[in-house]
Amino acid sequence: MSRFVLVSAFTMLLTLTLSAQNTPPKPKSIDFESLGKIAVGTGFKTETGQGVYKVTLPGEDLWFVEVWLSKTGPVVLVTFPCQGLPTGKVDATSLLTLLAQNGRMDGAYFGFNEKTKNFYLESALAVDGLTSLKLRAELERLQKLAVKSADLWDTSKWPMEKEKK
Repeated sequence: MSRFVLVSAFTMLLTLTLSAQNTPPKPKSIDFESLGKIAVGTGFKTETGQGVYKVTLPGEDLWFVEVWLSKTGPVVLVTFPCQGLPTGKVDATSLLTLLAQNGRMDGAYFGFNEKTKNFYLESALAVDGLTSLKLRAELERLQKLAVKSADLWDTSKWPMEKEKK
């Protein structure tokens, strides 16, 4: 009987070990307060908003980004507000050019909020292993991308569609 118990225990231990090796680790998560500490640690001016941290970046213009926790997964979203959609009919070429840029920005992309009618330059960072240095590097990268792509998202430069008579 003792031999049976030992074999059974060994089999159970082996099964649990193999099962644990095949189970992916759960992604870590952080709370809003922890994200705030990371944002403050970037060295940039950081203010608390409703569910977001507003981080002011250095530059000639007043640059700021919003940093917040995704509701759908263990991700921190970094959002740079660009400009609003102009009133009237916008020439489709400008929108298509902006959209085409999404595949060329190494993880950053342009988004549009239907509620606010604003365009955003956005990126997502994994929560696991996020530090103030990593967040700062992403903020600086996003700022450089915003400057480099300003002609694309500056809606004051977009041609308007002519009204048909």
